[in-house]
Amino acid sequence: MTNLMITAADLKKYNIFSELSEEERSVLPPFLSEQTFLAGSAVYGAAEASEQLYLVASGEVIITHQLNHETVTLARLFPGYFFGESGLVEPAHRHRTCVSAVTDTTVIKLTQANFNKLKTAHPAVAFSVLNKIARVLSERLTDNVMRIG
Repeated sequence: MTNLMITAADLKKYNIFSELSEEERSVLPPFLSEQTFLAGSAVYGAAEASEQLYLVASGEVIITHQLNHETVTLARLFPGYFFGESGLVEPAHRHRTCVSAVTDTTVIKLTQANFNKLKTAHPAVAFSVLNKIARVLSERLTDNVMRIG
């Protein structure tokens, strides 16, 4: 894991930060870190502690779930997408899915501890991030309902 060498302008390409002003995005880099996963390696597994949000910076990840002894692919995510958001909002949450790097993948991470610091230091920015997470989750739920129904 390395410190982030990213600017406020770079963060605009991430959906979760796209509605923030450049000034608001400029406060984020100290709260973020970066990690690279080799193709085929696990980002996290089911039942592991969930303590951070991940943004796909480069590469591709696959989200899977075990259902009746079969592996079901839930999503493939590319640069700009985020996952693991429950780790920011649910203390002691455990993942219910597995995420693996399909290709060599770099993610940007916002840990629960750093998000709590962001809430204290910049509450409006933290609220905007939570609001965006809520909207994206609502869209995903609607899409899933439409797919099932």
